[in-house]
Amino acid sequence: MEQKFECLEKHLYKRVYQTSKGERRILYYALFRDRLKGKARKFRLRSDLKSAREDLKILEARNIQRENFDAEIITTEQEPKRTTLSDFMSRVLNLKSGIKSFNTYKTYCRHLERILGNDALEEITTMRLMEYKNIRLAEPIIRHGKPSEKGLTPKASTINRELGAIKEILELAAEEKLIGRAPRKTGRESEKQFRRDRILSQEEYLRLQTASPQWLRRLCVAAYETCIPQGQLLALSRDEVKKIGPDKAVIKPGGGIRQKTGEKQRVPVSPEMARILKDTDGKSGLIFTRDGAAIDRNALGKAFHAAKKRAGIEDFHFHDFRRCAITRWVVAGIPGGPRRLASGHSQRDIHESVYLNPSDSELFQVFARYMGWEIIPPVKTGTL
Repeated sequence: MEQKFECLEKHLYKRVYQTSKGERRILYYALFRDRLKGKARKFRLRSDLKSAREDLKILEARNIQRENFDAEIITTEQEPKRTTLSDFMSRVLNLKSGIKSFNTYKTYCRHLERILGNDALEEITTMRLMEYKNIRLAEPIIRHGKPSEKGLTPKASTINRELGAIKEILELAAEEKLIGRAPRKTGRESEKQFRRDRILSQEEYLRLQTASPQWLRRLCVAAYETCIPQGQLLALSRDEVKKIGPDKAVIKPGGGIRQKTGEKQRVPVSPEMARILKDTDGKSGLIFTRDGAAIDRNALGKAFHAAKKRAGIEDFHFHDFRRCAITRWVVAGIPGGPRRLASGHSQRDIHESVYLNPSDSELFQVFARYMGWEIIPPVKTGTL
């Protein structure tokens, strides 16, 4: 694209260009005649107008003093090399490829690169991040290549995660001496206002069960009874269910470690959950299947949405089952230590974190006592 410079004021010029992705960018330059050698000089200035004017004043003062600009490392023919966000992000993604949430992190980076990818790292200031936030808040959610029919836009909490990712990337760039320092503020909002408190009433819970196909009903019951997140439920295998008696068992999702927090997690099996486990198809290693095959997350999402619509339930997410379970445990009076161990949440103090380590049988007895579980009839060996 031909370079066209617009004169803003004496010796200060602006160049507007369009990136390959169709985005508009502005660069500022100083253009003047060298008093020492009589040459026309062009210098790239900083990316915002105020800073560009400051740079120009310094250059003009040096020119008045008849400084030899050819003696500089950066010549008039060579602009400084710019490390863009896209350039650096590829290195960061390689480093992050081993983390458990890599696919989610990569999604955040895809949005960041789409909007900020051509920006030099030093150009990504607090103001630029606030611009990014406003762009994302106004964008429609794209599903199957098309904007959402309901006009949905990204949640502020989602954009918070993206801003958290760019802050980490810029901090890494600062450690590599590619920029002076990362912006202290990124425009992230407090998420206290986004916290959900939705739980199902007993009547809503029964309606949802009635409206769900059998495979989905089993998942809903499991989430409601155990507090195990969706991803771990879908991957739950019979090896993660440990019998501790003919009618007692605990579930150790992820081998007894919650994936998100890295905390211990052991969930006593309620009588209702025991019936779900008893009906598990013995041909598959997974507890929850659909027609004998693993359940796809997208298929679960569509089926759950349809079941909610049939049941007349609004503003309820599958993850809200965790809140339902924990609320019931709190109301039943289960102490905080066993409750957090079953939910996989981080312990609050050193006593519970280090010394709370009941046996599987002891943990089951605590839940049975507080929940009022009746001893169910013994089941055949191996059915759990």
